[in-house]
Order: sequence, then structure tokens, then C-alpha cells
Amino acid sequence: MRKRRIKTGQHSLFAASPRLMTSSPSEILLVDNDESLEQQLSRFLSSRDCRVQAVRFSDDLPVLVERSHSSLILLDIESSRKDGFDNLRRIRAISDVPILVTSRRLTAFDRVIALELGADVCIDKPFDVHEFWAQARAIERRQKLGRYQVYRPRERGTYKFDGWTLRLLDRRLIDPTGRSSSLSRSTYALLLAFLDAPRTPLSRGFLLRAVQAREDVFDRSIDAQVLRLRRLFQRGAAAKSLIRTARGVGYLFDAVVERLH
Repeated sequence: MRKRRIKTGQHSLFAASPRLMTSSPSEILLVDNDESLEQQLSRFLSSRDCRVQAVRFSDDLPVLVERSHSSLILLDIESSRKDGFDNLRRIRAISDVPILVTSRRLTAFDRVIALELGADVCIDKPFDVHEFWAQARAIERRQKLGRYQVYRPRERGTYKFDGWTLRLLDRRLIDPTGRSSSLSRSTYALLLAFLDAPRTPLSRGFLLRAVQAREDVFDRSIDAQVLRLRRLFQRGAAAKSLIRTARGVGYLFDAVVERLH
């Protein structure tokens, strides 16, 4: 079967028919100084058609990440919290590859910081290799679900709210004056999440999951995405803010919404 290359920023992905997509990583980049863990993972994953590429903390991680073909990074942040989090930040700045953060002393604060910086999952050491593999496969499935949207037929119909119109077929947002804007995939997916639950407080976690499930989007900062959407509405000179902050919860879309098919 011929593969076709899809450009995604600085990276490229090979896409095949979604029915033929696997749900297991093929290569894992291990960023850890623990040689025993490297050997344990290599033995366990070799029978699962997955190889481990191990690098040390002293290596130039951004360069190695860009050159590797890994579908998952296992990053230990234990040796130095500052350096570990800095490595996480540096990797996320140049790559959307899923990152599983691990350490022997992960505090609740460490988990929050790691997730805010772009980690997908946090797992304590020592971990069971079967649990790790289940986490890795779950992350891979979520990615494949997002990429499946490439093959899904475009939705039809429109949403109308507070003088605005969202056309689903071409993903265009039309303001009350008739001016239209083409939405990015992440902004479109976020707006749909709001329009499907108007005047309902939605948590940041719910919105992020809704965006990632609909599109191949891996921006972990839902607040930044909400800010971009708010600016779109401000450009339309809306009389009120359509997206309100729900204190202690997340956000609320404050409008009556009508779906027209």
C-alpha cells in the first residue's frame, strides 16, 4: 500500500487508511540515566515490535528528538527537578510527540507542573512494565483518533448565536456585520464544544479533551485557546463577552445557540 506524507509543521507523519492504523508505539525514546530500566524495557518491548532508543540527560535532547522517529518519549525528571522540567519544556517547544513523565518522587505539584508544560501522563517509579505499555497504547490510540478526522466527511449545517453564524462545511465564522473568518482546527473544535453546551460551566479538562478528541490538536494550554477565541469575538465588536470565566470550574458560553441542519 502506498503511503502518503502529511506535513505537520517541522515534522511529517505517514498516514494510511484509518482501518489499518495500529494502536501501539513502534519506538520509544527513553530519557533516563537508569541502565537497568533501559534493559528491562528493551526486553519487554522487543516481543511487541517496539524498540527503545535510550539517551542521557547530558545529550542534546531537542536535536535527538527531531532526528528520532519515536512515537512516545519516556522522560525521567528525578535527577534534577529544574533540569527535568526544562527538558520537558524544550521538547514540547519543538515536537508534539506524546511525553510520559516519570520519577521516584512525583509530588502533586510536580504532576501539575509537568502536565502544564505539556506532559501527557505522569507515572511513578518503580512502575510495572505492563502498566507502562497500557498507558503508551492508550496515548497512541488517542492520537490515532485525532488523525482519523482527516478521513471523516465534513460536517454540514450551521450554528447561530447572538448574531453570529458558524458554517460547519467550510469552518467559517461570520460576525453580525457579515464579515467571515476561517477558523483554525483547534479554534473550530473549541467553539463546537461551547456551542454544544451553551450556558453550561465546562471545566478546562473537559474542553481540552473535547478539542483533542475532535481534531489532531496537542496544544495543552486550553486557556490560550480560549483567549484566541475571545479575541475573534472582540474583533466582531460584540456587545458582551460571549465566553465567561466560571470561577472554580473553567468557562461558560453565554448565548442562546440554534443548530440549523
